[in-house]
Amino acid sequence: MVASIATLSKENQITAYPNPSDEFVTLDFNLVNPQDVEIRFMDINGKLLFTQEYDNLQRNQLTFPLERFAAGTYFVYVQAEEGVRTLKINVQ
Repeated sequence: MVASIATLSKENQITAYPNPSDEFVTLDFNLVNPQDVEIRFMDINGKLLFTQEYDNLQRNQLTFPLERFAAGTYFVYVQAEEGVRTLKINVQ
């Protein structure tokens, strides 16, 4: 049996900026409730490049360096307790 994964509701806002970027990307969290979150950076082919877990995020900003990422499109997969969100970022 395959369990479905809920999409994080629109009330839970997550934005990535600057986008595009070549130095860093900041994820800005404005979540309705504090949640444990796992963040994964993946390339266009789905290869996992980075993963990190965070406890009790609600209104936070997290900045990630991009110097080891080649120019291209990447996906940031955010798995929160209340659902998931995928963001697309472009590295120049």
